[in-house]
Amino acid sequence: MTDFMTDRWESSYSQEIAQQPDLFRSFFYQEEGRIQECVKELKAREIKRVICTGCGDAYANVVFGAQCLNDLCGKELKAEAVEPFELLHWATPLPDHTAVIICSVKGRSKLVLEALKAMKSGFLVAITNEQSSPVACQSDRVIELHAGSWIGPRTKVYTLTSYAILVLAALYCGKEEVRDKAIQLGDQIDRILRKQIPWRKLTGACTEQAGVTFVEYGRGYSTAYMGRAKMKEVLRWEANIYQIEEFAHTETVAPAPGRYTIFCCEKSPLLQRVIEVIRVAKEQLSRDVLVICNQEVWEEMRQMGLECAHITIPDVWEAGEAILQSVIIQILPFYIALRLGIDPDHPPLREMARETAFVAKTNEQKE
Repeated sequence: MTDFMTDRWESSYSQEIAQQPDLFRSFFYQEEGRIQECVKELKAREIKRVICTGCGDAYANVVFGAQCLNDLCGKELKAEAVEPFELLHWATPLPDHTAVIICSVKGRSKLVLEALKAMKSGFLVAITNEQSSPVACQSDRVIELHAGSWIGPRTKVYTLTSYAILVLAALYCGKEEVRDKAIQLGDQIDRILRKQIPWRKLTGACTEQAGVTFVEYGRGYSTAYMGRAKMKEVLRWEANIYQIEEFAHTETVAPAPGRYTIFCCEKSPLLQRVIEVIRVAKEQLSRDVLVICNQEVWEEMRQMGLECAHITIPDVWEAGEAILQSVIIQILPFYIALRLGIDPDHPPLREMARETAFVAKTNEQKE
C-alpha cells in the first residue's frame, strides 16, 4: 500500500496530477466572478439551448459538461454535446436563444475555428488556457483555466476544463449548497492522491499483450473516453470503450480473453445487472477486472456478493463523481509506465513520431 503523493517522481505527468487540488481551489476563486458574469448574460439573453463542442480530449469534457448542465439546470436549459466536425454539417444558422460552449485548451484547433465560422450566430463561451487565442478572441465570454504550461499527455487541463463547466452549471442553478459542493472538489482530489492504495498490485496484470478495455454506463462515458486517450498517449497501447450492455453482447459473441478491463461504475437501479456483467468478464472471459466507484456503491456491490479489485473515491454528489474517477484513471498509466521503465512524458513512439515529422519538414525545406 502506498499513496500517489509519496510515489510520484520527477516526471511532468505525475507533477501535473499532483497540482490538481491547488489548481481547482485557485481556479474557483480566480474565475468565480467571471463565471457569474457569464451566467448573468446567459439569463439576460434567455438562453434555452446550449451546445457544448470540442475535439480530442475536449470532446470528453463537452460530454461531461452537457450532462452537468442537464442535471443541474435541466428545467431551464437543454444541453447537448456535438463534435465540431458535425457542427460543420449543420446547414442553417443556430436558432435564437442558443449558446455554444467551446472547450479548447490552446484555442487554436482548426476544426473548431471552422465550426465557429460556419455557425454565424449564437452566444459563444470559450473555456481555454489561453485567453488571447483565436477561439477566445472570437467568443463573447472567456473562462480561463490558469493551468500554466504542461509537457506530454494532458491531465490537469482535462480535469480543469470539466471543472470549469461544472462550476458554470453550479452557479447557473443558483443553489448555495451546490456551489459549496463544487468548492470542495479540490479537497476531495487531494484525499484521493494521499489515499493508501495498492497501485502497483492493481496495475500488475495490465500488459501490452492483454490491452485495456473501459466499460461504462450513465455518466461514465466521458471518464472512459479520457481513460482510453491516456492509455494510448502514455503507453501507446490498444484501448477501447464499451457501454455496459454493448460489452455484454459483443464480448460474449466474439470474446477477447485476458484483457485488463476497467469498469467505471456509479449508483444505478440496475446495479445487479452491472455485477452480472462484471462476473462474466472475470469468470467467462478470464479478465483481470478493476472497478472504480464511490464507497457507497462498492458497499452495495459487496453486499450483493461481488469480489474483485477496486478503487473507491470519496462519496460526492453525483455531478462531480466523473472528475474524481478521471483522476484515478490518469494515475493508472503512470504506475504501468513505472513498472515498464517508460517515461510518461516521452514515450518512445511519440519521440519517433516527432523525429519523423522533423525529418519530413527538413526534407520539404530542402526541396
